[in-house]
Amino acid sequence: LRRELVRSGLVESEHEFFAPRDERGDGELDAALRRAHDAAYVDAVETDAQDPKLWRRVGFTRRPDHAALLRRTRLEIAGTLRAVDLAKLHGLACHLGGGTHHAHRAYGSGYTIYNDLAVAALDEIARDPDARVLVADLDVHQGDGTAEILGEEARAFTWSVHCGANFPFGFSEKHAPHLGKDKSTRDTPLPRGAGDAEVLAAVAEHLPEIFEEFRPTLVLYDAGADSHEVDGLGHLEQTDAGILARDA
Repeated sequence: LRRELVRSGLVESEHEFFAPRDERGDGELDAALRRAHDAAYVDAVETDAQDPKLWRRVGFTRRPDHAALLRRTRLEIAGTLRAVDLAKLHGLACHLGGGTHHAHRAYGSGYTIYNDLAVAALDEIARDPDARVLVADLDVHQGDGTAEILGEEARAFTWSVHCGANFPFGFSEKHAPHLGKDKSTRDTPLPRGAGDAEVLAAVAEHLPEIFEEFRPTLVLYDAGADSHEVDGLGHLEQTDAGILARDA
């Protein structure tokens, strides 16, 4: 992705990218993870002691390469934390990874181990007594893990605009009783096949009201690309122009 940004001219060179903090032995990162996730769960992930059934809940059909997965996962979370610091310094920062909104407090889900949005939100709240964090999630899937982790935090607001006929909804109570039950502060489900007009209308209707009512000091925006019409599993029909207008 970063090479494509350079090739397309959106970024002049790879030297313009910021790198996250070192993921090995990072005490600040460890503390941030444990604010959002159950300590026993983090310990099991970090030491490769997690029950195979919980790896399958994440989405793995066999035990993953622990060292490679852990490095990628911790770097992704560190990247979001770095982006928050840069955004507070410059007004805006973009992270090429992240958006791991399905991970819950005590288990991973939807191919995500830790929830970078919840980690970053709680880290900011812990560091700034005046912080009020809005998580605006426009990925095609509901941010169910973020909703669960931040559900009791008064200084966080979770807003999810998603396809209402997609993961984590529609699974049987018998095979996936944990899915589809989490509620964001505000959920805006869209019907299957909705496109640019419906997404932009949802943003225009809800976002100004949320800003007026909640008055966030920091916004974490999950700019999901899976709402694009070429994503056969997304079930929304956004175009390039529509996603650009959404993100603007």
